[in-house]
Amino acid sequence: MERKKNVIYLVVVTALSVAAFVYMFVKVGKIGVGEYKTYYIVFDNTKGLAEKSDVRLGGLKVGYVDKMRILLDKKDIKIEAEIKVKNDVPIRKDFEAQIRMKSLLGEKYVELIPTGEGDLEEAPEGFRITRAKTLFEPDELILSLKPFIDALDPNVVKEMTGTITDLVRTTEPLIKNTADMVKNLNEITPELKAITKELYEYSDEIAKLIDVFSKNSESISIALSELPNLINNMNFLISNVSGTLKDGNMFISTMVNYQDSITYTTVLLPEVLEGVIKISNFANNMLPEFQKLVTQTSITLEKLQQVLEKGVKVRVF
Repeated sequence: MERKKNVIYLVVVTALSVAAFVYMFVKVGKIGVGEYKTYYIVFDNTKGLAEKSDVRLGGLKVGYVDKMRILLDKKDIKIEAEIKVKNDVPIRKDFEAQIRMKSLLGEKYVELIPTGEGDLEEAPEGFRITRAKTLFEPDELILSLKPFIDALDPNVVKEMTGTITDLVRTTEPLIKNTADMVKNLNEITPELKAITKELYEYSDEIAKLIDVFSKNSESISIALSELPNLINNMNFLISNVSGTLKDGNMFISTMVNYQDSITYTTVLLPEVLEGVIKISNFANNMLPEFQKLVTQTSITLEKLQQVLEKGVKVRVF
């Protein structure tokens, strides 16, 4: 019983292994399962195209490259690729075959492109596609630049690198200022929209104003013709003002020259005022005495007058 069970396990494992092998053989080996048609493409240069590479139409995989062989002519060497295309895929006589890069690892594939020129009938099995070309690939660009890179002087490269670095540093503020300017423009944009809206609302008034200007163009022309005279008068006025300012500057200079005298006078002024006040107080104090003296003198004069009126002779010693 145990032996029978082991035999069953062995059969199952073997069947699974065979199925996996067939699957891998079909996928990896590009062996078609189903009906395929055979076509031929003639290239001047395959540029690294290998057998089992994809054949695509419109980006969709429709077959693979089965074999390749060299066609040797008297002067030219061409490569004929035998391709297998699924039976249900229509291939026309106007198709062009292009070798393209599949990945950065250098893998290539064949892309079939309908040109729409010449015979547009469906191509029979075994048809030879003679319109073929290889697109310029990045790896060829790198290889073409290799001699130039090898010929570069390290010192020159170092100097160029420094110059580029300085240039980048120089442009950083410019980029920043540009970003700030764009930011400011974004902030100003709503205001500009509002101004535009207001201008649109006042468009009728602006049109009327323009009409007024057009009707009074003659008066405006006369005013403009008088503008030079006005400018001359303004120049004369400015020259007078300049002269006045010069006189003011001279007065200020004189005041600066007499600054010490003015300062000394300002210092003595309180003392002078104090003396004046003392004199005024003394006069006020002497005023009553003076009034008494005047009164007595007035009385004496009255008595003298009376004596003279009576005829009394006054003897003077």
